Amino acid sequence: MNNPRLRIAVLALLLGLALAVWYWRSDLDPRPGVQMADQPCPPPASQADEVKPVRFDWVELCRYTHENARLLASGAPVDVVFFGDSITEYWAAADPTFFTGGRINRGISGQTSQQLVLRFRQDVLGLKPPIVVMQAGVNDILGNTGLIGSDAFVANFETLIDLAQLHGIAVVIGGLPAASGIPGRDDIDATARTADLNRRLRDLAQRRGVGFADYHAVLARPDGRPRAGLSDDGVHLTPAGYAAIRPVAERAVADARARLPGSA
Repeated sequence: MNNPRLRIAVLALLLGLALAVWYWRSDLDPRPGVQMADQPCPPPASQADEVKPVRFDWVELCRYTHENARLLASGAPVDVVFFGDSITEYWAAADPTFFTGGRINRGISGQTSQQLVLRFRQDVLGLKPPIVVMQAGVNDILGNTGLIGSDAFVANFETLIDLAQLHGIAVVIGGLPAASGIPGRDDIDATARTADLNRRLRDLAQRRGVGFADYHAVLARPDGRPRAGLSDDGVHLTPAGYAAIRPVAERAVADARARLPGSA
């Protein structure tokens, strides 16, 4: 290669390719500079301050870590932990009177069954409740934490049951609410998917001898879509929707309490 211009052009091309590969590889690593930390969850300035999301905490363990510590330190009763996704989290705002007398809300919007498995020790076992009500599914349908099949979804709930029963906690599985569609995802048949997952969860509850709170039954029309006034977007519940499922949850919790050792 005796042509100086050609050599310069080739070197420039190679340099450009090297830079492109370097930028591409740097984009592949979503955690630049991340390492283990002794205190990964910085406390809020006061109890009144909202907990701010922590980067790369994809399980969202930091969401309740300080609240859990305060609750345990207070000695307040922990009777039932409601554990799940946005259906659980938003319940507290829609009906704050429900979460009194030892009922604890540990819902996080957007979470999948995979995330519930990973934070179960902190947000349920660590609080030592006699009963847990756990509910998720819509975000698994969406694939929020990656591709998952129906069998793996049910297996995650079975893992949660195993963990709870190992620690003497009575279990209630909360069914998915009726759905007419997921905003922005017209490619998903949410009505059929939620019906299928509810059937699978109901079968799991029967097989494992745990409670099943059938929210879908009181929320759905005959075609499986939400009844008028019970959902504001085809998935999430209105205050009227939460009022409809409250007695379902209360009956399921009462049945679970009756199965606790020494309750007879």
